[in-house]
Amino acid sequence: MATASNIPKVQAASANAKANAAGPTSCDMCEKKGLLILPVRYAAAAASGAHNLGGATALALPKGQFGDGVTAVGAKKASYFLRSVRKGFIHVYYPSTNKWQIYGVTTEGYVFNYPLDADLNPAQEKAFSCKQAGHMQLAQCISIEHPKKAGKVYLAFSDVRWTAPVRKRYETNESGLS
Repeated sequence: MATASNIPKVQAASANAKANAAGPTSCDMCEKKGLLILPVRYAAAAASGAHNLGGATALALPKGQFGDGVTAVGAKKASYFLRSVRKGFIHVYYPSTNKWQIYGVTTEGYVFNYPLDADLNPAQEKAFSCKQAGHMQLAQCISIEHPKKAGKVYLAFSDVRWTAPVRKRYETNESGLS
């Protein structure tokens, strides 16, 4: 279960990654600066135990509006939990600077900086191979490098990388969502 008591562990892992980044064992999936965010999604598990988490502990559902529209749907024979995002793309928009950042998400849920307008061969998916302690968790996070200067930041997940015209539609808020 993710709690506030885990924050020092994540901070220590981040500090360890920075300390080791200059060495020959550094890895680009783990080198993150700024505010780290673990992107998650809702999932449902059968109450029967059919969905064995294999020793993993499900993250507790957060209080507040985070699950509005999801957890409001009754589940008589299942319970909701949070899990890592699936393979795809996390799009990050910084309206104060009108800049975009894209992360690719691997099959295993690791994230890496993805070129904004370039297609990478899916067969050349970045493999996570770092053996440093705590780096597996860091490799699942995205980062907002300068959070105090960033202002509002919008995150979106998609199975496909958004093209420039799609990003433009979100920038101008064509659908009226915010």
